[in-house]
Amino acid sequence: MIERAAGPAVRHPPWIAAYGFFRNENIDRNGARIMVKVWCCEFNRLPNGELEDHANPDIVQQAFDDMLRRMASLDDKGFEGVFFAEHHFLKTMMPAPNLYIAALAQHTKRLKLGVLGNVLPFHQPWRLAEELGMLDYLTHGRLEIGVASGVPFEYDYVNIAAADVRPIYAEALDILDLAAKGEYVTYSGKYFNYTGLPVMPRLRPETRRRKWMTLYSAATAQNAAVRGYKICSAYQSVENARKVTDAYFAKGEEIGVKLSADDVGIRRQINICATDAEADERHPELLARARQLSAEIFQAALARHDAAEGKTVDEGVKKTGIVDAASPTQQGLKVPTDNLVSFEDEYVHGSPETVAEKIIYQCRGIGADHFIAYHSPALDLPSVETLYASHWPKVIKILAKANIGHSMAAA
Repeated sequence: MIERAAGPAVRHPPWIAAYGFFRNENIDRNGARIMVKVWCCEFNRLPNGELEDHANPDIVQQAFDDMLRRMASLDDKGFEGVFFAEHHFLKTMMPAPNLYIAALAQHTKRLKLGVLGNVLPFHQPWRLAEELGMLDYLTHGRLEIGVASGVPFEYDYVNIAAADVRPIYAEALDILDLAAKGEYVTYSGKYFNYTGLPVMPRLRPETRRRKWMTLYSAATAQNAAVRGYKICSAYQSVENARKVTDAYFAKGEEIGVKLSADDVGIRRQINICATDAEADERHPELLARARQLSAEIFQAALARHDAAEGKTVDEGVKKTGIVDAASPTQQGLKVPTDNLVSFEDEYVHGSPETVAEKIIYQCRGIGADHFIAYHSPALDLPSVETLYASHWPKVIKILAKANIGHSMAAA
């Protein structure tokens, strides 16, 4: 057993009851006290989430320009880095996020940059390996490498069968890992076959662990541990995300791979206001609008999927699009989502002080050092600008002063 260090008494804010549990332990799994690292996650949505504006080239151009400028401004605001999300056909403007990494690299010096994650079944793995090698040099080694299994409805548009998603993902992941280890790749699978394939340029020999896997299940977390990937979850309650992290750490111990809270991230939607009262007032409206936009975005894709599959999509999947296609135990849409999605934990709001406290509580509960934040698609542009220019620097300053312990101490 690891001896737990005695911690100071903790004041429990009123909102902590929503999490259902709290453990006042001030060491992580390896006995260290660690700071939370904040990342920005960007989907490149239009301000206000007005879907009809996608037909207006001036508005779309402004959205691209504003996002690049805003992300570049984070270089000196204390963020650890920026992650982009790859999505297709769902009213987001990020089908090729690696292009944004190349662009943003030229405007930043410190931020780590990555995609969380590259949706592997949409990529030729050899081509993606080459692209990642180029990005690694364009960023001077600041590249973070993320992989994802994707949203099932997106595959319907390009006729990739649900039964093929997970095995394609697994083979592509094998090839990326091989390409990272050597100059030539030889691989024999159902979907990809190569002999002595030269992949250049090879990744830079960075010493930090920088490969990430997005996931929602314990089975995928165990796979990530075996492959030496960091993990990042979203939407789940703190308690359920903790179970995934437990499986990740347990697998690492089983195979002799040293993992820590620095290998774990959680992604949440954040709304920060000047005061708690203002945040509480705006939260119901923003949450309702975000859910409405989610329903509108997925409406056409869901109808298409229902027609193709001849079945009704689970309500939880309708709200989020979440299916952990990378998990051996979760394929297609046969996924129980009742406990998968927690809107209470996913949507974090408050003043800078309250948001910082909530981030600390979530990271303690999950055992994560990395907090990946995205803003509500319902925010207008002035609110987005204020969020990143004013409110986030205050939160990060508070976190930088907090000596944060996690509840991941081993039994």
